[in-house]
Amino acid sequence: MEQRQTYNSKEEDVDLRVFLKVLNKRKKLIMTVFFIIVALSLLVSFFAPKVYEASFVIELGRIDKILISKGETRDMVLNQNFIASILKDLKLNMDVETLRKSINFKDTNSEYLLEVDLKCSDADVCLKLSDAIASRFVEQGKKIYKDSISFYVGRLAELDAAISNVQRDIKRSQDLISTLVLDKTLLSSDLTFKGILLQNTLLGHENNIIVLKNQRNDLRLFLMKTKDFNIFDSPMKPQSSMGSGKKQKVLAGALVGLLFGVLLAFFVEYWQQEKKNG
Repeated sequence: MEQRQTYNSKEEDVDLRVFLKVLNKRKKLIMTVFFIIVALSLLVSFFAPKVYEASFVIELGRIDKILISKGETRDMVLNQNFIASILKDLKLNMDVETLRKSINFKDTNSEYLLEVDLKCSDADVCLKLSDAIASRFVEQGKKIYKDSISFYVGRLAELDAAISNVQRDIKRSQDLISTLVLDKTLLSSDLTFKGILLQNTLLGHENNIIVLKNQRNDLRLFLMKTKDFNIFDSPMKPQSSMGSGKKQKVLAGALVGLLFGVLLAFFVEYWQQEKKNG
């Protein structure tokens, strides 16, 4: 057992020495490949076009529930007709599909907020497009909100009118009761009968106005919780190009160059050994 372990240990030492010997022998080749790939990575990073990013946050409208979901918002913004109309209005010579691919959506902690990012090669164009997309979507959203809220606004107006009518009925009943009390021509029995009728009528009006006011208060509280579509965070002009990963590209190039150089070194060594043996 001990002999086998000693044999394996010696084998590993031999393999390591062979490995280091090849690396030392082919170090010029390894370094050449390494620096060539690093240089290419630097050139690619240097000549890569600048990319600017503008972002904005949309607040989605809701009444009793959200009016347009985040998924529906994505579909609306990425709609070809929506994109084409914006490009036409801004008179930008850009392909619709190119712009669609440059738009990215980021979820937020709030179910009512959606962040939209836009990447362009020009900072001014990036800002114009972001402004146009945000404004156009919110404009369409406000129309949906207005149509959806109109029923509740109309109902509130009906309740206001009904309360005004009942208040007039209450005032009329109170005036009739006052007149009845002062009327000396009525018999006691007639006065009592009419008085009871008017009191019951007044009580009915008062109960009715309580119900109507409660309904109106509930509806007002409900409407206070609704929210129209808005631009929660407006886009701003990018001041500098976003990080295009230059350092990462160079580091990746260095790693690939080192790995490729080592593999090439062992391949050359193997090829030369086979050539000698052949």
